[in-house]
Amino acid sequence: MRILLTLLVLATASVAGAQELTYEQLIDTARQSASQSRYREALQALQMAYTLRQDPQLLLELARGHRRLGNGAEMVDFYKRYRLAAPSQDPQINAKIDSAIASVPPPAPVGWSNQQPQFLVKTITRPNRGLLVGGAVLFSVSYSAAALTGGAFSLFGSSSYSSSSDGNLAAAGGTLFIPFLGPFISSGVYRNAAWVGPWVAVGGGTQLLGLALMIAARYRPETIRVLAKIPQVAPYASADGGGVNAAFRF
Repeated sequence: MRILLTLLVLATASVAGAQELTYEQLIDTARQSASQSRYREALQALQMAYTLRQDPQLLLELARGHRRLGNGAEMVDFYKRYRLAAPSQDPQINAKIDSAIASVPPPAPVGWSNQQPQFLVKTITRPNRGLLVGGAVLFSVSYSAAALTGGAFSLFGSSSYSSSSDGNLAAAGGTLFIPFLGPFISSGVYRNAAWVGPWVAVGGGTQLLGLALMIAARYRPETIRVLAKIPQVAPYASADGGGVNAAFRF
């Protein structure tokens, strides 16, 4: 019986020694892994060591390990456990812990989202604004030039050119007030090559091109997404707080 008790005592001491040795090995493994930037392996070794010995310093190291891995919630949990188990008197350590905890955004309330709300949108089809604006500008510039030139020739045209074998220059200038077709009509009223070429090729062609672009804008529409016209209200939460967003069109 005494021999059996002696064996049990020796076995218990042996197991305790093995546990103590295993703890030291785990700490060494954690240090070596951390020095080689293998932070996940270091964290696993620290967690195993803590199951063998609940040293408060390990809670601090576990928090730092989770911080290196970007595990914000776990980091905060271990920092708080460390403070409960062994509050530090070192102001620098406390300041670092406070800064680390403050860097983690609070969890959003149930049913809320950390993202800005996605308001109701709808898809609409409208004339192609690029083609419409381009055509309108092209026509406006060309017609303005034709109208100014036509007005000048109608009012101040030389009498020697107003009526000749080529036609009536003053009347030709008046036709330039007619949009789109005016330059072509003017070429029949005043049949001079120096007049016909510019107004048919440039004046008339440019105005018709502007008209073609404006028509194309109607038959080649663009599709866009816009907010619905009804007012929308949605809550939101973020690292800085929360609130309510409202959006509407008017």
